[in-house]
Order: sequence, then structure tokens, then C-alpha cells
Amino acid sequence: MIRFLLLLTDIVIIVAAFVSSLIIRFGGVSGVIHNQTGTIILLLLTTPLLFYFNDLYTYLIYAQPLRVLSRIVRAWIVSFLLYVIFGFATKFYFQVESRTFIVLFYSSAFFLFVFARIFLTGHILNLWFRTHGKSRICRYLGPSESHARFAEFFARTPVTGIILLDPAESEKQKSGDKFLFIADKKYENCYNKIKENIIADGELHVACSIFKDLNLGREWCTVDGMPVYAFRMKSSYIFYDSLKRIMDIIGAFIALLVLSPIFAIISVAIRIDSPGSIIYKQKRCGRNGSVFTFYKFRSMRRNADNSVDFVNGQFYDAVVMKTEKM
Repeated sequence: MIRFLLLLTDIVIIVAAFVSSLIIRFGGVSGVIHNQTGTIILLLLTTPLLFYFNDLYTYLIYAQPLRVLSRIVRAWIVSFLLYVIFGFATKFYFQVESRTFIVLFYSSAFFLFVFARIFLTGHILNLWFRTHGKSRICRYLGPSESHARFAEFFARTPVTGIILLDPAESEKQKSGDKFLFIADKKYENCYNKIKENIIADGELHVACSIFKDLNLGREWCTVDGMPVYAFRMKSSYIFYDSLKRIMDIIGAFIALLVLSPIFAIISVAIRIDSPGSIIYKQKRCGRNGSVFTFYKFRSMRRNADNSVDFVNGQFYDAVVMKTEKM
């Protein structure tokens, strides 16, 4: 329900900023420009996707307003770049080309998003959890003496909607989310505890000081400077991974289309500079250990893989080898 309300708010903001920008730039809305329909459809499709990938529909991150602001900025910059790149690739056949309109829309929508997501959403979430009894019961796992500081954090941050049970009540609770505090500073022990406690039907929130060394930037909050991460079973990410794959393919297609003239120039330069194939390919190890074929413009001499500089797949400096022979 909360995600639906956030999505509905985004749609209202986009439409309001779009209409007001049309009125300011063109003096009206109906039929003032032929490709305004394609523009609003593009904005309504890309903006929610970008917000989704930046976790702006995950209400837990609203515990940190500055993090929300940084993600809005990041998503809106990408949205602007996509609009411009797609416009140049299609010669603005589907989009409004007016630079004044583009500046008006992206400026007004940005300030509306900041106001709605930072100044309004927190108050709405607090009211929602307090009045509708929608808070989520979270079992505490960890040293009992550390429970108080985490419970205090969630008590003064009701926007998270989390009620942290004390260790005694946690043992009686058989379902619900888990909050795991790991005092151990060894990566291996941390990994084993996460693997042991991760659940299929909920979230595992993990607080551990060694997360600060990783600097991943994916924590949804910090407690006394300690990052807190949310973990889920792999099956929970099927929709996210599929959507991200579609976005990757669309982005790659647009980039190839826009950069094709540059690629053509590079191909000619390689052909003139040296004999051999223009494209170099090699087997690489990818995600989850899967092997894929890697393609790049050849920047080395022909048959370099079979030269003396490569032995059993390892690169040796030719100068050093010649020195050893002297």
C-alpha cells in the first residue's frame, strides 16, 4: 500500500510539472505541440523505474533524509541524460525538443520530488504506522546488552515501522523479520551468521561494524555510525533482476546507436594502423562464475595472446625476460 501511494505521488508530480511547464513555455496544454503525448509517456515509464532501482519505494531508507536526497539527485540526473540521449537518437521525434521546456520540467519536478519525499513522506509514514497498526515485528538476535541502543533507535525513528523485540520475546516469536547484531570482526564469521539466519519470507537486517570497511553505500540506515543492511533470499530479487536486465539492454542499445559514428572512426583507425581483426574477443569469468565472451576494440598487436609475453595465461614483462637472457 505504501509503495502504491509513493508511486501515485510520483505520477501526480510528473503530470503537474509537465502541465505547468507546457503552460509556461507554450501558453497552453491541448494540442500546443504534436509530440507531447510521447514525452509524458516516456517520463511516466522511466521515472518510476529509476526511482525503483534507487530504492526510493523502500520506505526504510526514509530514516535518513540526506540519503533520500542523494538518491533523488542521482535518479533525476540519469533521467535527464536518458531524455537527452533518447531525444538525439530519435531526433526528438517522440519528445518535446524545447530546451526551455526541458529545463522548466526537470527543475520544477525535482523540487516537488524533494518536498514530497523528504518533508512529507516521513510524516505520512509516521502517521501510517501509528494509526493503522502496520508496524513490523522484528526479532532481535545478538548480545542482550546491545539490544537497548537498537531498540532506542527504532523507537525514535518510527518511519521505519519496526518494533524490535527484546531477546526474551524474540525466542517466543517464530515468524517475522529478524534484526541481527554481529559483534564479531571476522568476515568469515559474519558471513556464516548471515547465511544461518537469512529467511525466505521476510528480511534479515544486519548491523555489523565491519560493514564500514566495505563502503558499499547500500545500508538503509546507520545506528551509532554502524551500517545496517537488509538481506533477502535470492528468489525475492527475480523481478528486480529481470527489470534491471531489461534496462541494461535498452541502455546498451541506445548507447550503441548514439556512439556508432565514433565506433566507425575507431574501426577505420585500427584497420589503417595495423593488420588483423578490428574486434578482440576473449573468454572471461562473469557473475556467479559464468563464462562469457568479452569483446573490445583491439588495442594490441595481432596474436598477442600467443606471444612470449603470455605464458599460461599470465602476463610477463618482455623487458624483464630479455634482461634475464643477457
